[in-house]
Amino acid sequence: MTLGFNSPIDCNGAAYGKDLNIKSCVEAQNLIPTTDSPLKFGQRFRQGVDVPTPWRWVSTDGKCVIEVPETKLQSAPQGSYLDLSTAADDMVELCLEYKDHPEGSHASNIGMANAVSFKLSHAGDEHQKSSRAKLESDSIIGSSGGLSLKMMSYRPVVSCRGYLSFTGGKNMEEIMKKMSAENVKRNFGRRGLPGVRVVLPITFTSSG
Repeated sequence: MTLGFNSPIDCNGAAYGKDLNIKSCVEAQNLIPTTDSPLKFGQRFRQGVDVPTPWRWVSTDGKCVIEVPETKLQSAPQGSYLDLSTAADDMVELCLEYKDHPEGSHASNIGMANAVSFKLSHAGDEHQKSSRAKLESDSIIGSSGGLSLKMMSYRPVVSCRGYLSFTGGKNMEEIMKKMSAENVKRNFGRRGLPGVRVVLPITFTSSG
């Protein structure tokens, strides 16, 4: 039999924001796919990674963010979008709907690393009158560490202008996967200026 364990959830307004808008966070949660195919999550541009981290789902008003934080584990944690969606649903229920003052949260140990498979077998001689049942651990599925998820308040700093002929989310997703997402400060500017590490402008394009 397979025993699953719920992911620990930390409701923490000081770290992840207070008085979150429940409607916005439910909208962000509904953006997470619910497919149960196993995926590998890991650092961007790393070979064999299906979902580069960090990866975010943002409500249309930009006020609630659900994020799979960057992972730097040696072996890429495995899980499914359904695992993340289920965890996000629990976070909404425990830290938003059940609270007088909804607050952001963090869930850990999500995914296949959180499941332990057991097999039940019987040990004993058939000629003996009694046999004893032995419950033995078969294996731990996935890599150590597992996945985590954050639900946070957010203040968008995006200015919308001009016109875009929208061609579908897949192209936008492809562009986002090409973008670096390191938490390292760098100087951006024109080529030739002193101290510039990232030359502007930068253009990302999809293959479609």
